[in-house]
Amino acid sequence: MANHVYWVSGARGVGRGDRIPAYGVTVPTIFDRLQAAGVSWKFYVQNYDSHVTYRHKGRGNHIAQTIYVPILNFPRFIDNSRLFSHIVPLSQYYYDLDHGTLPAVAYIAPSGDSEHPPSNIASGERFVHVLLGALIRSSAWGTSAFMLSYADWGGWYDHVRPPHVDAYSYGFRSPALLISPYARRGFVDHTVLDFSSQIKFIEQNWGLKPLAKRDAAASGLVSAFDFSKAARQPVLLGFKRHSPPPVHPRTGVVYLPYGGAIGVFAAAVGVAARRRWLFLNGRNASSRGLQS
Repeated sequence: MANHVYWVSGARGVGRGDRIPAYGVTVPTIFDRLQAAGVSWKFYVQNYDSHVTYRHKGRGNHIAQTIYVPILNFPRFIDNSRLFSHIVPLSQYYYDLDHGTLPAVAYIAPSGDSEHPPSNIASGERFVHVLLGALIRSSAWGTSAFMLSYADWGGWYDHVRPPHVDAYSYGFRSPALLISPYARRGFVDHTVLDFSSQIKFIEQNWGLKPLAKRDAAASGLVSAFDFSKAARQPVLLGFKRHSPPPVHPRTGVVYLPYGGAIGVFAAAVGVAARRRWLFLNGRNASSRGLQS
């Protein structure tokens, strides 16, 4: 839960064991900054149920909604109808792309399709593929930056010790991708980033003040962009992964050394056999001579 709160506020904001306080979370968020600056924003939620908040837990796919949508744990966003209206179903994302009404800042949270075990990993990949496909085909693509980050590291081994940055420090590394017409091609950014780095990017882009010490000290995402070149045209890949054509090895070349070795061995055996034949025949001839 803490990662998700960092994602919107740059601060932990929750108690021990990632528990939401009885009164909710009260730290400032990036949406407060955007609202005050008049910058448009929305939080798109898959399988959204507006009745599910930290006060009213959901069931099934909705049971994790308050985790994936951390501002549903903030009383001021729940109780203020104007702010609450910015939290919308995912279907609104596709509508906004089709009608040119995508906000300046958009957060998207899944609540169903996932790569979490025991779900099929392909379902989560397909979900992201659909999100990106809609963005790529829209008029917003030329000025967009789609930042995909995983909620946690997935439980796999990591050989890099997490840096110690404050009282809570960092955890293991989580995968993250940047998809943009200005993203550096084939580039792996080795800058140490955290969940508040996305907030830092928003703050830098719209000239907003930092929310907390974590986002103020975080590295931004600017190093992953290349604005010196024109925006690249999108390439949308299909859902299915096509296997590469089979490679047929040149068996003649491979077996030539073996054939040569076998030939040498056969020749050696032949020479040895001929020598033995000559030896035996010579011996018999000598025997016949003595007897004579």
